[in-house]
Amino acid sequence: MTEPQARARSVLAAALLPSEQVLWTGRPDPARLVAIERKWWPGGIALVLIAAWMAWRTEADLLAAIVLVFGLNALTLPGRAARAAPGILYAVTDKRVRIVDPSRLQPMQDYPFTALKLALQASADAGRGDLHLRRRDFFPAAIEGVARQRRPVLFAIPAPAEVAALIRAQAIRYLHHA
Repeated sequence: MTEPQARARSVLAAALLPSEQVLWTGRPDPARLVAIERKWWPGGIALVLIAAWMAWRTEADLLAAIVLVFGLNALTLPGRAARAAPGILYAVTDKRVRIVDPSRLQPMQDYPFTALKLALQASADAGRGDLHLRRRDFFPAAIEGVARQRRPVLFAIPAPAEVAALIRAQAIRYLHHA
């Protein structure tokens, strides 16, 4: 187990309630995360070119610098996703779904079963897919805080239909025993 994986496991273990049990854990496919972030490259290139044009043709150097920062941010997203991927851990417990990413400001994101709607997205790889956890509440940003920047998705996990069935079963069990 690598150092980022061990750190993710320790963050998860520290956040568990005394009676909470982990039923499933999984990790995203790093190549899939990089491919998702690579879609921002055309916009990043466009912003860098706009910043260069602004610096050359106008006197708005501060604005050009700000546009350049946004463009460089978009261009570096795939590299940052590749570095973060080994430390990401998905977990389904008997009480909630958790996404652990120690590289974030908020390393643990909790999603209670009662607040989720599930949507599967199959991938070209028959054994893997994405599981989108859509929030049921009307103001998710107010509830999730910093986590609102990330949509709750379990990317490129093996057997996503089985994980979705596990989450649904736990949600039903949780509603009857809560």
